[in-house]
Amino acid sequence: MAKDGLSGRDIYNWMSEIGFTTRSGKLMTLSSIYRMLNNPYYCGVFEFPTGSGQWYKGSYEPLVSKELFNAVQKQLEVAPKSKPGTKVFDYTKMLICGRCGSGVTAQEKFKKRKDGTSKRYVYYHCTQSRDFDCPEPYIREEALTEAFIDLLEMVTVEEIESKEGLKGELDRFRRLSSAVLGYNDSEDHPEISLHNFAKYVLTEGTRREKRELLTCLNSAIHLQDKQVHLTSTTISSH
Repeated sequence: MAKDGLSGRDIYNWMSEIGFTTRSGKLMTLSSIYRMLNNPYYCGVFEFPTGSGQWYKGSYEPLVSKELFNAVQKQLEVAPKSKPGTKVFDYTKMLICGRCGSGVTAQEKFKKRKDGTSKRYVYYHCTQSRDFDCPEPYIREEALTEAFIDLLEMVTVEEIESKEGLKGELDRFRRLSSAVLGYNDSEDHPEISLHNFAKYVLTEGTRREKRELLTCLNSAIHLQDKQVHLTSTTISSH
């Protein structure tokens, strides 16, 4: 995993192919492989009691070096590489699962309507790269967008103006807002609504503009229980 970038599933498939078993003669499970890869016990340290934050150095000889263990942990934080032709979604690689620390991926589904047409839905979910049994539920892209719009109200206009890729959209939005409100170029324009601007970009902008706008949050974005967590801030997606 550390040297060749293999995933836990790659290792699981390899172990199954060679017939690798546990002491009881059973095949390894994918979840047990991820637990092993995440377990610092193998590099000579352990936490006791679990979750206490109290770490101890074992009196046994470590199976792997701390450097190798840390390299694997970095690899586990990276979502699996997409295959050529894989569809790219607006918010992938920008979210972290709040339950297990894995990346968040997305998939699209189409549901047929009564008139014969199909409606597209995009669902985001944990990649389960760090915990195959992670129970984090799926969330619709529309719900994510609404949560992001609320979060972006904390961002200032100055922060948005500092983003080179957003200047054009900000100017365009100002002109549009002025036209709707009946202002002309000689009049003082009102302050723009950050809520409305965020909604405008996240629903009408390009993928690059959406991602650049979200970088204004200057923090890792976690997804847990269908909620978006930003440091100490939580915005419900409902």
